[in-house]
Amino acid sequence: MPVLPKIRRHGILPRLALTSLTALALAAGGSGRARANGAFPDAQSLLTPAAWSNELILATTFGVVFSRDAGRTWLWTCEQEGNLFGVMYQISLPPRHRIYALSNNRVVFSDDMTCSWHIAGGAVTGQEIADVWVDRAVPDRLFAIGARCCDTGGTVHSIFPSLDGGQTFGPAVYVGAVGDRVTGVETSVSDPRVIYLTIEGGGTQPLLVRSGDGGASWERHDLSGLLGIGRLRLVDVDPADPDRVFLMWRDIRIGEQLVLSEDGGKTVAVTFPGDGGARVLSGFVRTASGALLLATNRNGVSGLFRSTDRGHTFVEVQNAPQLRGFSVRGEVVFAATDNFVDGYAIGTSTDDGTTWRPLLRYDQVQAIPACLRAACQTDCQTLAPLLWPPEICSADAPPPAPSSDGGTGGGGGAVEPDGSGGVGGRPASVRAGGGGCRCDVAAASGDAATRWGSLALVVLGAQAVRRRRLPSLK
Repeated sequence: MPVLPKIRRHGILPRLALTSLTALALAAGGSGRARANGAFPDAQSLLTPAAWSNELILATTFGVVFSRDAGRTWLWTCEQEGNLFGVMYQISLPPRHRIYALSNNRVVFSDDMTCSWHIAGGAVTGQEIADVWVDRAVPDRLFAIGARCCDTGGTVHSIFPSLDGGQTFGPAVYVGAVGDRVTGVETSVSDPRVIYLTIEGGGTQPLLVRSGDGGASWERHDLSGLLGIGRLRLVDVDPADPDRVFLMWRDIRIGEQLVLSEDGGKTVAVTFPGDGGARVLSGFVRTASGALLLATNRNGVSGLFRSTDRGHTFVEVQNAPQLRGFSVRGEVVFAATDNFVDGYAIGTSTDDGTTWRPLLRYDQVQAIPACLRAACQTDCQTLAPLLWPPEICSADAPPPAPSSDGGTGGGGGAVEPDGSGGVGGRPASVRAGGGGCRCDVAAASGDAATRWGSLALVVLGAQAVRRRRLPSLK
């Protein structure tokens, strides 16, 4: 299964809502009309399901880009009412082929590759859903964090399970105290009875809560004596050891740190220290070799760190792209990157992040699926001057190309790291370093990168922050 968002960080680039619906079109010099869900184009998360080895699904701030033939052809679907402001995309275990997301504080799902969306029901109806976890060991099992105001005026956070693939959620298996904030939920792959919750007691007291019997009973570990007062988030439960759990801890003086417990929460140790508050943690993945990759962001600039000792220490990896999120399938690590800085939106690595090979640029999108071609026309025409040729808005979706490489790219769909790939069809300059390459878009007046820079000023200067989620490190 892909490694999915879990530390909901405040997004490396927050999704922004236009105060003027025409600002996007005016900044782009186009005649299209931006929808109310307009946002600065950026990647959010990446799904590479092991069960469907040729599929790649990139969730973005402007919809979903996907390939069903290992990156040889790419299609795009815009955000609809069903997945408006969609975040935290995840995918089911077989036999279902279901994509999940959070949209306007609801769990939604699609069974037809985002052509249509459905809202989960049952006990979560009327709840404000803050998080959803799609189990990676038990098919059709999900857990959702719901928040609801109680009679006394405080907010109660609860954990709701689903055993039917998210169509309905049953009664809560955990109900928090008034004022406690549940910030994450995750299960163990090696022992599905083990469930972890991170909680901020009273808003500031860090609590790691663990169940070893599927939610029938819970034990609370107060970490304030070990860490202090601050914010706590789940990062990862070791797939081979249900007692090893990584956490993100934020102290206002120190900043964000990676914390490891090897005894189910009884004790913790900092394994990646903070640096005074400027650096935040933004991605985490476990590779086939057992290495751990940790992505960070410092004032908009990404960093990459690697551990080869099970997460006890980390060493910086040079020349990494601008990382938005990770996924892994087999020997390949996939990364969602910054299309306008790196020159590509998805990159791959087969050496634990030392070097990266571009796989997707936005201008390689070829069409909109027939099911949404009419519905997505306004968004497509608005984005066309900046992301892709306008012809894709009316093009017929090509059939998936034959593929045999299991999703590692190559063939006509891959961007070769030789300077031939760029943004908007323009060449990119290649800067070698550390055995890899970085593709820097040439700064030419009127090119896509320059226009997006202008657009960013318009958007950032005139908009309110879109509903923000702590994207997960998972």
